[in-house]
Amino acid sequence: MNDDLYLMANEHTKAEEGPPPATDTFYPNSTLVRRLTFSPLALGLGLAFAWGVLFLIISLIAAASGGAALLDVFQALYPGFNLGNYTGIFAGVIWSFLYGLITGLLVALFYNSLVRQSVESGGESTETYA
Repeated sequence: MNDDLYLMANEHTKAEEGPPPATDTFYPNSTLVRRLTFSPLALGLGLAFAWGVLFLIISLIAAASGGAALLDVFQALYPGFNLGNYTGIFAGVIWSFLYGLITGLLVALFYNSLVRQSVESGGESTETYA
C-alpha cells in the first residue's frame, strides 16, 4: 500500500518542464523595494513616542536622584525644559518628540535610498543562481 501512495505522489508532483525557477525570480525589483523599505512616517512616529517617553522617565529619575548635570544637559538641548513646572516638562517632551520624529524620518529615508540603490544595481538579493 505504501508503494501505491509513493507512485501516486510521484505522478502528481513530477515537474514537466524541469526544476522550478529560483525563488528570487518571483519577486520583481519593485516588489523587493516595497518589501524591504520602511515607512518613514511610521518609523518617525515610533521613534518619536519612544524618545518622548524615555526622556520623561529619565528626566524624572534624574530629578529624584539629584542628577543636576544631566538636567543641565537637557536644558541646553531642549529649550524651555524645566522640572519646576508642568509647562517646562511638557516643552521638553515636545522637543524630544520632535527630535525623535526627525531622526526617524531621516533614518528611514537614508535606509530606503540604500535599499533602492542596492536593488537597482542588481545586488545579491535579486540574482538568480542556476
